[in-house]
Amino acid sequence: MNIDKELIKSFKKRDENSHKGDFGRALLICGSYSMLGAAVIAGRACVLSGIGICDIAMQKEIYTAVSSCVPEAVCTPLSHDFSVEDRKMLLQKIKKADSILIGCGMGVNNYTRKILMFCLEHSTVPLIIDADALNVLTEDISVLNLKKSDIIITPHPGEMGRLIGKSASEINKNREQTATEFSKNYGIVTLLKGHNTVISSPFGEYFINETGNSGMATGGTGDMLSGIIAAFCAKGMSPLESARLAAFVHGLSGDLCAKEFSKTSTNPSLMLKLLPKVFLEIEKNL
Repeated sequence: MNIDKELIKSFKKRDENSHKGDFGRALLICGSYSMLGAAVIAGRACVLSGIGICDIAMQKEIYTAVSSCVPEAVCTPLSHDFSVEDRKMLLQKIKKADSILIGCGMGVNNYTRKILMFCLEHSTVPLIIDADALNVLTEDISVLNLKKSDIIITPHPGEMGRLIGKSASEINKNREQTATEFSKNYGIVTLLKGHNTVISSPFGEYFINETGNSGMATGGTGDMLSGIIAAFCAKGMSPLESARLAAFVHGLSGDLCAKEFSKTSTNPSLMLKLLPKVFLEIEKNL
């Protein structure tokens, strides 16, 4: 396993005299009845990435399933109409959070729209926008200008294309330029997924991630990546560091999975089981 020793410098050793509060609190707003696995995968990834407290808010119909699959997490059910009581409860969660992830498996609907706008209005910590929250953004991308915090978006080429009105093939022809221009225009970090993932900063710099393989082109891997980013941000890494290191770690878990089980059988469940081996190797190289 080839570890980029320069890149992992942002990965801090854990002080022996520490407690869960030292490792951040990530709020994950994810999942729906038909895509509860997104919340589970993101939550498991966040927990395995060293978060102090993983807080998952999800539609009430999937509360029992998600809480049983991620027993380490604090779980909060929300109603479909995002009621006044929900708003009060979520605002308290937002105030406690050190990072927020929204979008994985939520569906493109009014529920997602309302919560995304609520997060943009109230979040003062790094906000990771993925999946269906990105699809909601395509309806009015100008709402990014309402942000009060650092933002990381994690689109695949199709989602990136919808954000700027181009096809996925057009995006892939100019990946670096697309990511950097979008980041500069909106003052955010863009992680454009795909072969050789591009991570760009609001200041025009970009980085290419070289870990990962075609076996990772399957449902749920993006949810896993976002969960890792949320953990890293909550633990105090900058948004750019978090995105870069998460892409590297995520890709390594995919490479290890392909090596042990084949590219054909690579999937998020197996990658999550191998994630601790990746972190063990990183810890050895610190």
